[in-house]
Amino acid sequence: MVAGSEDGFATLSRPTKRTKLPDEQDSASPPLRLVVLNCPGSSRYDVMFQRWLGQENKARDREILWEVYEPAEGQLPPVGAGFDGYILSGSFHGVYEDIPWIAELCEWIRRAHEKQEKMLGICFGHQVDVITSRLSMMCQIQSE
Repeated sequence: MVAGSEDGFATLSRPTKRTKLPDEQDSASPPLRLVVLNCPGSSRYDVMFQRWLGQENKARDREILWEVYEPAEGQLPPVGAGFDGYILSGSFHGVYEDIPWIAELCEWIRRAHEKQEKMLGICFGHQVDVITSRLSMMCQIQSE
């Protein structure tokens, strides 16, 4: 529990409204489209990410639109669909476990990297992202 916080989350002290730069004055920012790949874990990571980024975003003039996919249920977003970024959550599974949904997630990450999609991996998400990237790189080197 964080001192002074009833929910256990630290609260950042920020101004209530961000000052716009001169070139931003007349243009409204489009919504930020983010995807959470909610891997099986001990809690709902998508809710945590939405809460944390939502609190941080209150001081900004940009809406965040969220989509949540459950890779263990066979749900993966389309690659190249115009999302601004992907968050790969943690999981109670290990990245080296022989589980079909992990292999499918690795293949999705490989395709997403080919399209230069932006990703943030947390714990398991970071590990699976790095391992997939290295395996893809090793396969390229071996095929040359």
